[in-house]
Amino acid sequence: MRSIPNNTKDLIYLISKVGFSPIRGLLVWLFMSKGSGLPFVGQGVKIISARMITCGKLVWIGQYCYIDAQSEVGIKLGSGVTLREGGTIQCRSGLNTPGAGLSIGENTFIGPNFKIGVGGFIAIGKNCQFGSHCSINAESHVVGSDGTYTSGKTQRKGVVIGDDVWVGDGVIFLDGIQVGSNSIIGAGSVVNKDVDSGTVVAGIPAKYLRKL
Repeated sequence: MRSIPNNTKDLIYLISKVGFSPIRGLLVWLFMSKGSGLPFVGQGVKIISARMITCGKLVWIGQYCYIDAQSEVGIKLGSGVTLREGGTIQCRSGLNTPGAGLSIGENTFIGPNFKIGVGGFIAIGKNCQFGSHCSINAESHVVGSDGTYTSGKTQRKGVVIGDDVWVGDGVIFLDGIQVGSNSIIGAGSVVNKDVDSGTVVAGIPAKYLRKL
């Protein structure tokens, strides 16, 4: 969980960082799912279908995030979740079929400029750390009858990421994979296969390096 400042210098820093985010959070909270905690919301945040978002305590949504929560079961953000600035959560594109939904466990940190595309259900565990520019894509395309992807349909399997997973900058998770708890994904990796618990993987595509 987040620390409480224990000196004046840290208190001043925290006040300057938080700014008007509690007031913006209150305006969003009024439209959120019943029982949600009051989030901290940065400037320029756009949220669609806030009623489908449930969040715990001390959730931070960074400035200029875009969240479209229109989905089958909604979005659940556990207590202490941080979504850094410039990120996108897309549960629906236009009038296409809504995605399944998204769950992020408590105290998970997702770095700046992330992209989460919700087709199948995405479950991210607790106490995970994601670097910047990470992407999770819970949807893929299949080849159409004319041999092209543009004419083919989409398929949605979902993505599962366990607890205490450490993810470097720029990692891409593809649809249908599961990442075990206590694992490490090296920066710039493309994860297209399951990752066992307690292992280190890296590369394009991500490959096993060693056990922790």
